[in-house]
Amino acid sequence: MPAHLIPSTAEVVRMYEERGGRLNNDPNVGSDPIAGHEHLQESREYLFHSSNPSFEVIFSHVVHGEIDTFVNAIQSFIQISSMLASL
Repeated sequence: MPAHLIPSTAEVVRMYEERGGRLNNDPNVGSDPIAGHEHLQESREYLFHSSNPSFEVIFSHVVHGEIDTFVNAIQSFIQISSMLASL
């Protein structure tokens, strides 16, 4: 898909909110347990990409209404982060 056809983050937020959606902008929601540990973040990225489909595949599934791949990727990211935080 050509990049010019993809809306910006601000446009997507505006469209979502115009349709009644609400986003939480509170920066205190959630925290990255390995923030500030670059080597752990690099390990997380490697482990995540090793065990999940590409972002292109995940995005394609979401666009076609198949959210399981997206949900599994989020759960995987959380599990990997938690595992690395406990090292």
